Amino acid sequence: MLRENDIKVVKKIFEQHHYVMSTAEILNAKLYYADIKQLLDEGYIERIINKDNRRKYILKLTKKGEEVIDEIQI
Repeated sequence: MLRENDIKVVKKIFEQHHYVMSTAEILNAKLYYADIKQLLDEGYIERIINKDNRRKYILKLTKKGEEVIDEIQI
């Protein structure tokens, strides 16, 4: 389970990139695959292939992720 602070940090990073990040941007932000995978596995975000650039994914908050963020009032 992610800690409240972890969720705040990840949300802030993704907001800065309008929820669309390339692999290089993710690594530069010090978000590693294990972190993203944990968020995906726990159902906080979903990964969608960007139709305009297949090298990028759109990482989007799920309903579960939105509920958690609303609960901790970021």
